[in-house]
Amino acid sequence: MSHREYNETRFAKALDYLHRHFRQNINLNRVAEEASLSPYHWHRIYRAVMGETVHETVKRLRLHHAAELLISTQKSVAEIARECGYSGNTQSFERIFRQAYGVPPNTFRTQQHIPYSHQLPQTRPPASLPIEITTIEPLPVALVPHSGSYMRIGQSFELIESLLTLRGLLPAPDARFFGIYFNDPACTPEQELRAQAAVFLNNTQRSFEPPIQSGTIAGGRYAVYHYQGPYSNLEQAYTWFYSELLNTPYQVRDAPCFEEYLNDWQKVPPHELRTDIYLPLAD
Repeated sequence: MSHREYNETRFAKALDYLHRHFRQNINLNRVAEEASLSPYHWHRIYRAVMGETVHETVKRLRLHHAAELLISTQKSVAEIARECGYSGNTQSFERIFRQAYGVPPNTFRTQQHIPYSHQLPQTRPPASLPIEITTIEPLPVALVPHSGSYMRIGQSFELIESLLTLRGLLPAPDARFFGIYFNDPACTPEQELRAQAAVFLNNTQRSFEPPIQSGTIAGGRYAVYHYQGPYSNLEQAYTWFYSELLNTPYQVRDAPCFEEYLNDWQKVPPHELRTDIYLPLAD
């Protein structure tokens, strides 16, 4: 095993540990142990690769999980706070959640999970839904496969970004980030969901060493919906997108949809995140 491969393996183990234990009090020494590095060096390496500290990663994972629970369960805010690592401190959790999502947890839930800056109506898709029709060329990408809940694909993105950074390929001025989704979560068991976390570096097709794979986003004609808001609201955005498409002469072709993430979740609050959703169209 080369030195680079050894570093990548250690980093992947540490990321996996954080995703499995973010609900607990994270001990930096324990994370460093997973990475087989001293705490002093580990924390600096992690921040250089990820662009945030371990504690900032844990905070982000907790808030993302809290948003998921608010959407998918009827648990109280206090229960969710405890489950997400804020045991006995509901007020602190509510304050931190509001700072991240712009509204308190209960408001986030009662607004049907759509942020105040991008409300969608209950009855029918609006005529002004920002959809465009475009044709794209095939895009060569580096990718890491993901299986399971789409709400947890963030771990696969963190893995591929960290590995490409360690290999000297990121940051890159032309880099673009995509999520490719092969199944409908409404009718597919969670354990059977498949997706890919993908990065376009440039138009050169290249090979990558595992766990990164080479792939291509298919060219052709697509309908594109320009969505703004938390990733936890994307499922409802898809519902309106498909509804709006029914009012047009376009037909969806048998190919996976994909998303392009246009800004950095580390630099903007969730309600300012911009995502382009691409649905493939028949010719």
